[in-house]
Amino acid sequence: MRPVRAFDHKAPVWSVAFAPHGKLMVTGSEDGTSRVWDTSSNGNEVRGLRGIGPARGVAVSSDGRLVAAGTERTIGVWSLESGAEVETIEPGVVTSAVAFAPGGPGGRLLAAAQDQHITLYEAETGRVVRTLQGHTAAILSLAFTPDGKLLVSGGKDGTVMVWGVE
Repeated sequence: MRPVRAFDHKAPVWSVAFAPHGKLMVTGSEDGTSRVWDTSSNGNEVRGLRGIGPARGVAVSSDGRLVAAGTERTIGVWSLESGAEVETIEPGVVTSAVAFAPGGPGGRLLAAAQDQHITLYEAETGRVVRTLQGHTAAILSLAFTPDGKLLVSGGKDGTVMVWGVE
């Protein structure tokens, strides 16, 4: 079986996320970029979301308005439509995964996996809402349930944890 199309970075790609309508895809790469691609084309880049460093995790809000990328020291939040920077969050630690809570205006709650804990942020202000701790090794993945009431994390410690976020 062969791929239908290819989208190229100049270094390893760490993460991929689709906008809810499926027409745009966001990638995060070790080349220091997060990129927005038109999935209906043959791999045309719509825009780059540059300036924050190697992106470990990317996410798109449930309404398709915002995109976030986590790096070694920073989390960038942009408008998916224009590429304009909305917020830069500087936790000072590696952010290995990000996820927007579904629902609400813009899915404004942003979860970020940072070493052995999760920080919940207001995406558009960078304000810390809460910190969740429990893993004994780095957290590698995050996902909200469709109703946004629960957050699931998976870690290097071999555990999957379910968190209540309301």
